[in-house]
Amino acid sequence: MKKMKKLTITLNPPLKPRNGVKFVVLFICRISGKSQDEKSLEDQEAYYREWLDRHFEGPVEIIVIATQGSGERLDRAESAEIYEHIDSRRIDLILTEDLGRIYRRIHALLLCEDCIDCGVRLISLNDNLDTAVEGWRVHGLFAVMRHEQYNADTAKRIRRTHRNRFLQQGLLFQDLIAGYIKPPGATSDTQLQKDPRFEPVYDEMFTRLEGGAGFPEISDWFIAIELPVGPYCRPPKRWTAKMVRGIVFNKILKGMRHRNDKISVRVNGTGRRKSVKAPPEELLERFCPHLVFIEPERYDRVIALIKRRNEKHRRHLVDGVDPRQNVARKATEFPGQLARCGTCGHLFYWTGTADQKMMSCSGCLNYHCWNAININGPYLQRKLLEAIWSEIRSLPEFGPHFQSLVAERYREAFTQKSATKIVKQKEIARLQGQIQRITTSIEEHGGTRNLFERQSQLEITLATLEDDLKLLNSTPDTVVELPSITELQQAAEEVFRVLAPRDPRVWRQLRRLVPQLYLFPYQICDGQGIFLRAKLVLNLAALIPQSGMPEEVEQILYRHLAVDLFDIPQRVEFREQVVELHQQGLSTRKIAGRLGLTQPAVQNALALDQRMKELGLTEPFVLLTEPPESFGRCRRHKKSRYRFEPDTKHLPPPDLDAAA
Repeated sequence: MKKMKKLTITLNPPLKPRNGVKFVVLFICRISGKSQDEKSLEDQEAYYREWLDRHFEGPVEIIVIATQGSGERLDRAESAEIYEHIDSRRIDLILTEDLGRIYRRIHALLLCEDCIDCGVRLISLNDNLDTAVEGWRVHGLFAVMRHEQYNADTAKRIRRTHRNRFLQQGLLFQDLIAGYIKPPGATSDTQLQKDPRFEPVYDEMFTRLEGGAGFPEISDWFIAIELPVGPYCRPPKRWTAKMVRGIVFNKILKGMRHRNDKISVRVNGTGRRKSVKAPPEELLERFCPHLVFIEPERYDRVIALIKRRNEKHRRHLVDGVDPRQNVARKATEFPGQLARCGTCGHLFYWTGTADQKMMSCSGCLNYHCWNAININGPYLQRKLLEAIWSEIRSLPEFGPHFQSLVAERYREAFTQKSATKIVKQKEIARLQGQIQRITTSIEEHGGTRNLFERQSQLEITLATLEDDLKLLNSTPDTVVELPSITELQQAAEEVFRVLAPRDPRVWRQLRRLVPQLYLFPYQICDGQGIFLRAKLVLNLAALIPQSGMPEEVEQILYRHLAVDLFDIPQRVEFREQVVELHQQGLSTRKIAGRLGLTQPAVQNALALDQRMKELGLTEPFVLLTEPPESFGRCRRHKKSRYRFEPDTKHLPPPDLDAAA
């Protein structure tokens, strides 16, 4: 077969490399989801290569970004990679089938403008857009508008189809709860069957709910009778109160299938989708008599009963609106989203009512921790802030020894920084040599796809190292002079003077001032009473405005505090005085009269001291590392649904306990 002659079409203006040697092109390929054929990415790349062969002659380096994800998403990793290539000012051309391959948003047009600022040409083949040709913005505006409209039209068409098939054919969309059997190949609710094992179970469940039982009690019963969870249950596959609630409030128990309780809306900042409650007119319902476990009249009555019973536990509305609706979790009061359980590492959550706000371990609330000791929130705030302010007020002046220690840490930090710079410079030189050798090989012998990909990987690594080196060079080797203790105290006083625990700005200041805060359960060694003790790290560098200190220096300004979050029991408070008087030969009656105590209080203090001697303790409080057997409140570990699952990423560091 006769080989066809290559036809070169010259663009106006023509394609040319910025360095005069090698033309660097970035191909952008994208498919939306897993349902699409991944070979489409290869087809797009082949299309780009064919177009490039017809429009440019000379040495070419091709970088391919092939991705799978929604065109509405702005936070894809590939988006950052595209901008890195643009900002590097190394590539000459970005080639894409249409702007929708980059974004199906107005942001595709903004990316075109960024390309122009960095001297990069962008050509969108199907949109007839070339940023080197005058009037490209008109084409770009119509293109992005068209791609946005395609998304909206497609979504409406799919939604219309699903609504009709749900109402007319009973098409299955949702996963089924425990108690229903979906035969292989079933596509309609008419093919579903009830599992006969669940008939008496669900009847008994509603009977118990009518009698006042709660969801945790029902889940315990399910575990006791070894009732299987549903086939679509997520791991760990065991019954919980949350699962029981989901089943009870699922209307399919009364034979009513529903759709469009929720709808998805786009978060314009990221392009992600979030589920929100749909307007009432969007709700679709379909009655299926053969799926009824509980008669509709009884079901509605029990659901109304549960809602009335639990009404007092819900958050009170303000002007008919939930005050926490659309509020970020981190927009909370101190020490919310900061205090963690010293036993399991999970956060302490705000609980209780508006009149009595409490904080409890979230791990315990979910039966993943045994530390069930909760604490009054305002009391916790007051105790912590008093301890922090007291520590700051009692700070001694920085003496010569401390100043010399700071200077030594600065020298170590600067030496480490210099060594890091040398290592990065050597690595950059090595990568530049490898890239130069690959470039020379491509120019002399041509390149393969693997060779181009290897060169692209090396260039990305090189850009990262150069950014790190640039950041190191931008940080001056200056020693921040430590302010006097008086100046630190004045800065702290300014923070505490305007203290408003609900203010996010104050929360951020306190978060930097207190980077670590853990609440540990302690018990008096005589086995009576369990209390919480806070152990925290106080970062004094947070009081130095724009300090820019290296982390090694900041650590010198850390202070470790231990704060007892309880009122000292009488037998503990007077123990030492009682023992001292007892050693002088005074009777318990005389000791009680002198200290203003009762005789039983004196006897309890002496018994506590004796117990401390038997255990070889210097203080009466003992850290609890296992659930106590004799304290009624800590009984979560006795429940069948309990599993100790600590947050391993946030367990308290060993030095926190030792230092405090």
